[in-house]
Amino acid sequence: GIVKVDMDLRRMGNGTLPSDFGEARAALGAGDNFFIKQIDSTLIAGYVFLKDIFGEENMILRVSSPREITQFGANALVYFIFALVVVGLIFGLVVYVPLEREIAGRAKAEKKQEELMAQLQDERKNLEAIFDSTQVGLLLVDSTLKVKRLNQVVLDLGGKDLFGAVGGQPGNALNCVHADETKDGCGGAAYCKTCPVRGAAKMILATGRSVRDAVFSRKIRTASGEEKLVWLEINATPMDIGGERHILFSLANITERREVEQEKQKSLSFLKTLIDAMPNLVYFKDINGVYEGCNRAFAQALGKESKEIIGK
Repeated sequence: GIVKVDMDLRRMGNGTLPSDFGEARAALGAGDNFFIKQIDSTLIAGYVFLKDIFGEENMILRVSSPREITQFGANALVYFIFALVVVGLIFGLVVYVPLEREIAGRAKAEKKQEELMAQLQDERKNLEAIFDSTQVGLLLVDSTLKVKRLNQVVLDLGGKDLFGAVGGQPGNALNCVHADETKDGCGGAAYCKTCPVRGAAKMILATGRSVRDAVFSRKIRTASGEEKLVWLEINATPMDIGGERHILFSLANITERREVEQEKQKSLSFLKTLIDAMPNLVYFKDINGVYEGCNRAFAQALGKESKEIIGK
């Protein structure tokens, strides 16, 4: 292609030369064949000596040309930087927006999970408070009958402390006198084969059905070491905790109620013996005239047994 150049010829003896000509004169005078100088960012010039008609080198020719390649490179660099910024913005939008949504979604999910965990912790504390404060003894065991948790009512019944009961067998928690009969502890004595608690647990593990209102007596050892007979009413319910089968026992100490019933039965038995010993004819009916009872003399007078008269 055509390259546009400007030429400027100066005689060295004609007054003061422009500064660039002065630099060229000094360089050429030092023996250089030519001198090149960048005028500015868009222009470059070359300088050489020229001889006059007398053969003297007293003229300097300057040939200047636009720096088109440099300018093109500068423009290309600007375009490249601009394109890089645009591509970076587009890439940032394409990547950042979904990423920001993902991060925001995860943060929201984590916050919701934390709130749910806090709620579960509160519910657990409430359940533990209910478990510990109920007036009925509660005993939680796993499938090996190892005690996992129990409340204060059971601890008071057996005279045990919490650390001495958790991890042991039910007989250890209740301080059953048979739990120390053998080196195997609870479950190793002969009585343990007929123990209602262990029997209820075995039935639940085998069938998955609950046990309701089972009443039995058991000798336990109090905190002072004294043996004491207690009557207990138990209910046992199977439940799965953490994927493992557990059994929750509720134990009601009905010893006082049982003693009152026994005393009542003794009183009734004494009264019946007293009435049967009386020679007089004695009987009693309800408001409908149905016999509720009689003594031996009355039954003999009718020639019947007492059971044949009662209810007639």
